[in-house]
Amino acid sequence: MAIINVTMDILKQLIDFKKERPLKIVSLGYPDILCSSEYIERLFGPDTTKGIRYRKDSDQILKYHGYANILNGLYESYELFDQMGIELTVLDLKELRGGEIIADFNYPISKDLQNQFDIVYDGGTLEHCFNIAQATVNFLSMAKVGGFVYHANPLFILNHGFYNINPTFYNDFYLDNGHKLVSPIFGLKQNFENINDKDNPRVDDIKFDLPYTERKELKEANNTSIHVVIEKTSDKTPLWPVQTKYKSFID
Repeated sequence: MAIINVTMDILKQLIDFKKERPLKIVSLGYPDILCSSEYIERLFGPDTTKGIRYRKDSDQILKYHGYANILNGLYESYELFDQMGIELTVLDLKELRGGEIIADFNYPISKDLQNQFDIVYDGGTLEHCFNIAQATVNFLSMAKVGGFVYHANPLFILNHGFYNINPTFYNDFYLDNGHKLVSPIFGLKQNFENINDKDNPRVDDIKFDLPYTERKELKEANNTSIHVVIEKTSDKTPLWPVQTKYKSFID
């Protein structure tokens, strides 16, 4: 679970859209922030990272994500969001980074977590939930009406989780239940080829368009993720969708 430059850009847009403070965000897994201080301050202002400590386990976490040559350290996410005027809650199966509320998304979420959050951030958790339909309903239920659900899941990563997720999954479930797609559904591939560049070590984020419901072959689709933001428009109990390509069979 991580926040990279692309996801931080999108979160910034959602945060700016919601004017009330403190804003409440729930992250489904602790969000390791894989963004430089310069990048964060360019988005949120020059004092955003002032006084915030690096985690003691920064080296270990950055190595895990492949960012050891890119960042000097990893900020404590709770502190960084708090400095932005944002209240961060983290849910997970166990306490891995510290401060997580224990929750199993395969089962209905606790009622005291429902309709509580302005932004629900799924930065790579849905695919690990075997009961993916219940997990999706849980994520939607935690957002306030008028709030957002941001998914960033694998489009195709072999054995990363139980599932690779297609655009039609989000399109059909959310639109059939009356919610809005407020971002394009797009693909993302991270290019690590320049990570050892002595003058400019970096990871390049390569975005590409995806069809929402039509079948299409993708070149070099391996190790790619899929991203979308949904606005929750009502609290109605969700219904299970019929995939768009088959709707004409039952009309």
